Amino acid sequence: MLPNLDLDSLVAERTSLVAEMWAEAKRLAEDLRRLGAGEVWVFGSLARDGVRLRVTETGTVLDSDIDLVAVMETNLPYQKRAIPLLEQLDSRFPVDLAVLTPAEMAHPEWSSFTRELLRAGVKVQ
Repeated sequence: MLPNLDLDSLVAERTSLVAEMWAEAKRLAEDLRRLGAGEVWVFGSLARDGVRLRVTETGTVLDSDIDLVAVMETNLPYQKRAIPLLEQLDSRFPVDLAVLTPAEMAHPEWSSFTRELLRAGVKVQ
């Protein structure tokens, strides 16, 4: 059985979590820049203001992560680029990281992912 829901409390909890997730995304962007990224972008639910909470029998659970793209030079294949960076990052939120090269960002016609990132992503300043 689900707990009684107080909509105002859920909205306040979500608002607080979104603010915390943005602060964490900015901190992670600083870490990624120290690791060599020239640009860092947020995409997905955080960029769309679509962060979700799931109500369970024991309370609410965050049902979103922080989706990031680091733009940096690398010779690694796409599938292996994020691994060494993720090993050096620490976050209290789940993080999904993709790494694109500056050339890939300069040619969005090469990838629907890059086109969508440039259309709907948010560059972290």
